[in-house]
Amino acid sequence: MPRPSQRKPLQALPGSGQKSPSKVRTYLIRSLIFLFVLGGALGIGGGIALIVLYNRLPDVRQLENYTLPQANEIYTRSGRLLTRISSQGRYDPIRLEDIPKHVQDAVISAEDRRFREHTGVDVLGLARAAFVNLKHGGTVGGASTLTQQLIKNLFLTSERTAKRKIAEALLAIQLESKYSKPQILEMYLNLVFLGHNVYGVEAASQIYFGKSARRLSIAEAAMLAGIIRSPEYLSPHHHLEGAKKVQSIVLKQMAKDHLITEAQLDEALKQPIHLVSLRTSYPYPYFLDFVLYSLREKVGEGLFRQGGWKVYTTLDPEAQAYAERILREDLPRIKRYGAHQAALVSLDPRTGFIHSLVGGVNYAQSQFNRAFQAKRQVGSTFKPFVYLSAFENGKDLKSTLQDGPVSFGGYRPRNWDRRYHGTVTLLQALTMSMNIPTVKLANELGMGRVIDIARRAGVSSEIAPDLTSALGSSEMTLLELTAAYGSFANGGIRVEPTAIAKVVDAQGNILFDYYPPQQRVFAQSSVSQLNTALQNVINHGTGTAAAIGRPAAGKTGTTDQSYDTWFVGYVPQLVTGVWAGNDTPSATRGGGGSVCAPIWRSYMRFATRRLPAQGFEMVAPSSSPSASEASASPENSPTPSTPAIEISEIPLLTPSPKLPEDVPSEQPSEPPVQEPVQPEELPETTPSEEPML
Repeated sequence: MPRPSQRKPLQALPGSGQKSPSKVRTYLIRSLIFLFVLGGALGIGGGIALIVLYNRLPDVRQLENYTLPQANEIYTRSGRLLTRISSQGRYDPIRLEDIPKHVQDAVISAEDRRFREHTGVDVLGLARAAFVNLKHGGTVGGASTLTQQLIKNLFLTSERTAKRKIAEALLAIQLESKYSKPQILEMYLNLVFLGHNVYGVEAASQIYFGKSARRLSIAEAAMLAGIIRSPEYLSPHHHLEGAKKVQSIVLKQMAKDHLITEAQLDEALKQPIHLVSLRTSYPYPYFLDFVLYSLREKVGEGLFRQGGWKVYTTLDPEAQAYAERILREDLPRIKRYGAHQAALVSLDPRTGFIHSLVGGVNYAQSQFNRAFQAKRQVGSTFKPFVYLSAFENGKDLKSTLQDGPVSFGGYRPRNWDRRYHGTVTLLQALTMSMNIPTVKLANELGMGRVIDIARRAGVSSEIAPDLTSALGSSEMTLLELTAAYGSFANGGIRVEPTAIAKVVDAQGNILFDYYPPQQRVFAQSSVSQLNTALQNVINHGTGTAAAIGRPAAGKTGTTDQSYDTWFVGYVPQLVTGVWAGNDTPSATRGGGGSVCAPIWRSYMRFATRRLPAQGFEMVAPSSSPSASEASASPENSPTPSTPAIEISEIPLLTPSPKLPEDVPSEQPSEPPVQEPVQPEELPETTPSEEPML
């Protein structure tokens, strides 16, 4: 059922009306009695405190003008209305008269059996709960009425303090004096949280059973009522057996309360529960979850909850749909490597506009957004920051390093093939992702300079100032790392990633209008050299599985025991990062070049299909290889005519000293990894990506 973008204020139910003055006086008298009892129990000081607290409580009469938060309208980057989303989740208001009586009865039996008798606070329930808690030496149960639960949801926080509980009780009594039982029950049934970001029995019925609450059976109503106390844990989508247990308890209680017959009880207990596939109430959920997170950051919690925003996003629906599909369809392949999760982020390095963001392989199974919420060690994808620091400090692609045994206070890095390669150029070392030269280079430059390069690129996560960070031992989010690579793709301009281009309020006022900052953070000549090396990674190095038939640059990354695998790469118009691994860090059998690069290639072929092929703009450093030597565009890529940066120089296939077996090392080797299926996607000669430590 489509949801309206705006909600009308809650109004009196037909025929119910406001309570008469005599009834209001009765409730006030009972309230005073309740206050007197509490005052006597707490003493004169406590009574005074109650009076002060009572005077400071919000006036429940504001419910007369209370409106459910308005939905936010979400637009694509082309300006097409994509969906409407509530700031507080999905809810579909329904009138009490449209909710079957057995649905109402199920909730009352499950949550507040004396709802129709008490005046907001169930004194008998409180006494019973106090006795049980005292008997068990702790809090094992409460006695919050439906009215109190409603008060807590509308006016109070969820903190567990005596002050909050007293305020909750006083407000509940006040609410009952103002509104009828049917009105309170309608508000409760429309606002109760039922898991999966869903509020109210109507929306929950759609999410779990694919039908309106009007058509719920007794068995289905009892299951919904049973999960109210712990909807995330007892969700039948995640814990069906637990949901069935509480369903049985509710059904038996309903029979005990004479709300259903024994025959209806038996029939309901035998009725099979048919759940519909869990689907979000909006498309592209990982991306839009990030949009809502960003919106909250921009407007603040109060205005965010109010809703009514028009949010113009940077979403490319076609690219997003393809990204979701490729991660889902590629799952069997990455599982063969031992990885069960993956994420992808793609953005325009010229503007920072995020075109697609996928935080996992299946949103229905896990809403955790690994694209921006998970920080993982980045492995060798950090190495470009080391080499860019070298280029910024006077070195060039021809500069050489010695690849040989080395120890830094007991830390002994090693290469994946457990061999030393003698004198190598910076181009060779980065192309083949050599560890020892990288650590030597970082030590020569100083990690302070290297970290400064990462910060200038936009990395905000903590980076340990030790040499292991040169090989990616520090943690970052995929979004953070991908945006940082954007400054390589655009020639040295810092990229500020955003999923929101503009925000307009309900009155048409523009609150936020994004203009890409143009802050140059790296010399273009330095970035040109880095782009040459990172193109060689795809053309000849550890990232050949990412080749897309046009100029592209990128870097593989693999952490110790392949806990995390990465590939981040780019063309001048688009930068994309891919991560694969497991939520609970555990060893896999692949590397960034074999696990993530094929995903990157498939996505980039689709995402760039309408973009013209462009080479990277090359600017020669003042005393380094000429622009033609440094260029890695198709017509000027390294060839035998430019032997100074010819990739065949790397002496991987010639005899070289092997690392002695008795030399301890922090870094285990990783053998060459082959694609288990479709070997044409990863040639046998492709070098493996090494672990970082």
